[in-house]
Amino acid sequence: MRFMINKFLTVLTNILFGSRLTDMETCYKMIKTDIFRNLELQSNRFEIEAEITTKLLKKGYNIVEVPVSYRGCSYREGKKLHGKTVLLLS
Repeated sequence: MRFMINKFLTVLTNILFGSRLTDMETCYKMIKTDIFRNLELQSNRFEIEAEITTKLLKKGYNIVEVPVSYRGCSYREGKKLHGKTVLLLS
């Protein structure tokens, strides 16, 4: 169910902002400090990922997704992250 909701939000974001993201809520982000500080974020939980992405797009930043490789651990070892991309601004 979470997968479908994430896909829906990504499609909606792409329509609203004219972007071409594959995962608008990816948890890995690289943002220059001055840009990040000027986002005036309100969220403090998991919804912050969507807020960061939408505010960057609203301000006209071009977001680039870059593949990331990692050796994930099992759920037994404490696997929590599922992200596969990094969002970069250009």
